[in-house]
Formats: sequence, C-alpha cells, structure tokens
Amino acid sequence: MLSELNETLRVVIVDDEEVARRLLKLHLSKLKHLKLVGEANNGLDGVELINKLSPDLAFLDVEMPDISGFDLLPHLENKPIIIFCTSHDHYAFKAFEAAALDFLLKPVESERLVTALSRAREQYEKNANWPVPNQHLRKIISHDGHRTFVVWVKDVVLIRKDGRYTEVHSQTGEKRLSNLSLDSLEQLLPPSEFFRINRKVMVRNTWIAAYQPAAGATGELELIDGEMETVSRSRWKEFKAWFQG
Repeated sequence: MLSELNETLRVVIVDDEEVARRLLKLHLSKLKHLKLVGEANNGLDGVELINKLSPDLAFLDVEMPDISGFDLLPHLENKPIIIFCTSHDHYAFKAFEAAALDFLLKPVESERLVTALSRAREQYEKNANWPVPNQHLRKIISHDGHRTFVVWVKDVVLIRKDGRYTEVHSQTGEKRLSNLSLDSLEQLLPPSEFFRINRKVMVRNTWIAAYQPAAGATGELELIDGEMETVSRSRWKEFKAWFQG
C-alpha cells in the first residue's frame, strides 16, 4: 500500500477549477508520504511553478483557458511524472500518447487515486527518465520580459536564436521570446512546415517567397515580408529537397 512507503513524493496540482483542486488536496491530505509543494490555477503559471519547484509528480488538468495540460508539457524543463485529471474521458488516449502515467476522471475517486499514486511510486523508485511526449507543439509560451503570452504555432512564420532565448515571429509582425531552445523547437514543430536553414534561424515553408543559390554554395531566401535569409552550405541541398517536396 502507498501508506507503507517511506520516501515522500513532492506533488504539484495545476487546475483552473477551484473545486477540483480542493477535492484532490483533500484526498492527498489523507495519504502519507506525499507533500503538496504548490498549486496553480492556469497553465502558464503551472509551467512556471513546475520549472521552479521541480516536483516529482504533477496532476494536470487538460482543458484550461490559456494553455492545455498537453500544450504545457514541452515547456517543462525537468519533467515530473504526469497524471492528467479531466471531466472528459475522450482525452484518455491522447493522455497516454503524451506519455502520461495515468488519467483520472473528475471528480477524482479516492480508490482510483491511490492506484495511480502506487504506479507513480513504482515509476519514481525506478528512477527512470520520464519519456518526452511524442507530439508537435500547438502553442508556444513566450514573453516580452514582463508579461507572458501564448503564441499559436499556426501563426508562427520564423524563429531566430536570440542569446539564451529564441525570438518567435508571427505573421502579424509580433516578436516574442521563448525559453525553448532552437534545438528543442526543431524537434517539436512539424518538419513538413518548418525547416532550420542555418544555426540560428528556422523558417516556415509558406513564408518563403523565393530562393536562389548564393556565394560559397549557400542559398538565399526572400521571405514574404521582403526580408532576406541565408541557407547554410551544409543545409542548402536538403532545403531544396524539403521545399520542393
């Protein structure tokens, strides 16, 4: 039983429904060797909280106003064990696709919770790296230094490395900073739509107006907004195959 285990699991709850958070906290308070270290009532605050506290386990709501439980996963720096909580059972398959340990329907039942926590304990004691979700981003959490924003990937046309951040350009001309590295975004964005043309820039296919060879076996792109970008020599051949394909 969970109550017989010794080491304490540090837990975070991210859910925009106060009643759901209160019920889950009540259940957790009756179990030993669990410590609730934080809670957030929206996805953006949830990302910040989890990255700050590095909990062992996170209970995530699926549907939240700003960013869903699925969409916040790629933004977690140290991924905890994930248990999704939702009122809608049709999310179950997607939850497991997103590498969640378990999926609980609201209102969460005590017995079902204990089963999920026992599985979480087993996973924790294996000390295994939790798998990265195998899914593409729909939203990118970004900021301007003061405020936090959500940028829809469907609106992104170019991404540029900017020091320790990446600068996300939207088709409206807005530029936001993201903590996700360009290497991470290269893995998380659909490869049929985005291509990394050099060490610092990734571009969307629909934002390219024209391209041509340039000096030194590189390539030159003209973008929809008139800006010019260089395709590195090592990526020029691959770029042409990608764009034409």
